[in-house]
Parts: sequence; C-alpha cells; structure tokens
Amino acid sequence: MHRHIANYVLIALNLVICTNVGFAAPLDFRLLSLIPTGSQIVSGFENSRRIRELGGSLFLTTHNNILDLDDMQSILGVDPNRSFREVIEVAFAPPGATPREHLLLLNGKFNREAIFRSAKSNGAESIEYLAETVLAIEPFARERAQMVDTRWLAILEDRTAVFGTKWMVQQALNRFEDRAAPDAVLLQRLAIFGTDVHSWSVLASVPAPRTSTSLQLPSPWSVLLEGTELLMIGISVASKVRLDFFVHASDGAAEVDLDHKASQIIRVFGAETPGSDARVPQLRNLRVEENRVRATVVLTENEFVRWRGGEMKRSRELRDLAHLERDE
Repeated sequence: MHRHIANYVLIALNLVICTNVGFAAPLDFRLLSLIPTGSQIVSGFENSRRIRELGGSLFLTTHNNILDLDDMQSILGVDPNRSFREVIEVAFAPPGATPREHLLLLNGKFNREAIFRSAKSNGAESIEYLAETVLAIEPFARERAQMVDTRWLAILEDRTAVFGTKWMVQQALNRFEDRAAPDAVLLQRLAIFGTDVHSWSVLASVPAPRTSTSLQLPSPWSVLLEGTELLMIGISVASKVRLDFFVHASDGAAEVDLDHKASQIIRVFGAETPGSDARVPQLRNLRVEENRVRATVVLTENEFVRWRGGEMKRSRELRDLAHLERDE
C-alpha cells in the first residue's frame, strides 16, 4: 500500500522551468498521437515568454511524472543544442489500480547519438523494440527511495523524446509504428480549451488513491475530484493569468452538489495564511447545468505567483508525508 501512496499522493501541482523553450498549442498531433487511449491524467504545457517571466508553468500531475521530467532534463543535459517545443505528461491506471504507469513526451530538437552515448556510459542498457533502439534506464541514485521503475527512453527522428515505464513507452512506440491518430475522446476534450492556453490538464475517471489515516488530508483539489468523471483546467497567461475550470460529475452521481463544486473552485485559491488580507478571486463566466460546472478565475501576476508558491509548498508536504508512511 505504501508504494501506491508514494506514487499517487500528489494529484498535485508541478512547477516547471525549462531552457530554450518555445511551444505549440495543445493540439499538436505529433505528441497526442502517442498517448495511449484511456489514460487518466494528461497534462501539457508551453513556456512562452510570459510563462518564463512568471518563473514556470503549473499543471496537475503525479509524483512519478515530476521525477520523469527532472530526470529527462538531466539526461538531455549533454546536448547543448537541445530545444523543447512541447511537453506532455501522462499517467495510466490499470483496472482497479492507481495511476502507476507514467509517460513523458517531449517535442523539440535532440542529438540522439550524443544523448544515447552519454546514457550508455552511465549504465543504460540498449534494447531493440520494433524498429527502434531504446535505452533501459535504472532509477537514479538520488531517487531510489521514490522511483522504483526501470524506465525506457526512445528518441524518434531526433525530434520526439519518449520516456517512462516500459509498458507506456511500448504503447507509444506501437502507436508511432502504426501511425495511429490521436484518441478522438481526448481531442474532443482538448478542443474545449481556447487556442491561447499555455498549460492544461485533463483528469478523467481517476481512481481514488489508497490512503492511510495520516494521509487523509482533505483539500479543495480532493473535493473537486470526488464524484467527478472529468476535471479539466486550462491556464492562459497575458497581462493577467486566466484559469478555466471544467468539472463533469460522474454518470449516476445524483448526490453530487454542483453548487458545492463551484464553491470549491474558489477554495482552491482561498488557502491563504490565516489573517492574510489577500484578495480571494471571484468566479467569472460561471455555468452550472445538468451535471457540469464551468467557471473562470482571473488572477494578477502577483496573485498567481503567491498562490502557486502555496500550492507547491502543500505538494512538498504531502510528498514528505508519503515518504514517512512508506518507510514505517
């Protein structure tokens, strides 16, 4: 049970800072076509100039996905001319399990030969799968208490990097070999976002995490997920930061109070230090209909940075608790 806690305690927020980055919109078919059908968590981001000015992007993901991105940036560090155009993180849950399968997709420009040569010199094993040479990479020494998976790395045509658990990378390579089209359901969901979205998350049918007493920490995010079939968040950055929420209650979940879901969105932004005089933003464009809620929150740059810092602190505390639980 403890391993599930460590891997899944975050449905959380991840701060991402990458160099040499410029991105496409979220409907980039090159990466979307590699995502296995039925993936429960799919999050992507771009680092526009404004995103870099704010210090990074923010999206919902899992702890394993965070480790994948950190490790991938280390692996690619030997390529001084690398560039990233788009990043997508994926988590998949087998039936009845938590999302323990994880995948990182990068679209950009990479020197595959130099990257593979360096990784193999550090112990990576070369494997043939379909028409591709992939590397099997063991967990880094710094993270062996957290990462238990041997991950596969493939770089396709020097422009698409695929990194994650063996099963997930195999699924992505199968789809690449078959020239599969992106999942139609995922495309329909992403089409809800505007073309100006810089960071986005889609959480669908996410299984409830297995928790122990000390980790049963209610939060606005956990309440938003209860009885929810689909939670989507898109973040757009211009003179202000706009966050668009879309919540779809589970079919047959008649007991779900949609007005309460709407109020919970505001509580996501109301977890300030007691006594703080910080402004709690108002919901804009609120629509509550049938089993759906749509709403928008607009923050100033300072409000976004302050809120993001609080969410990052909360995520770190949850991870620390998960590690303590696992080690008991």
